[in-house]
Amino acid sequence: MNKYQAFTVSIKDGSTYWQNKIGSINEVINHAKKFTKRKADLIIYNITDSNNCVFVKHISHKELNNE
Repeated sequence: MNKYQAFTVSIKDGSTYWQNKIGSINEVINHAKKFTKRKADLIIYNITDSNNCVFVKHISHKELNNE
């Protein structure tokens, strides 16, 4: 089973925040939409292999917030 983790990057000051580990990309996106209170880009990684972190997708703050 795949596991994904993402972090947000604030467009204001570049600060980052790692989100929770989740089982699907859609769950990661929905979680970020629900809990991210600032304008931030979302970077998603596949963390299924505990020895490797693989880039999956970048979602801009505009796309994440349907702007």
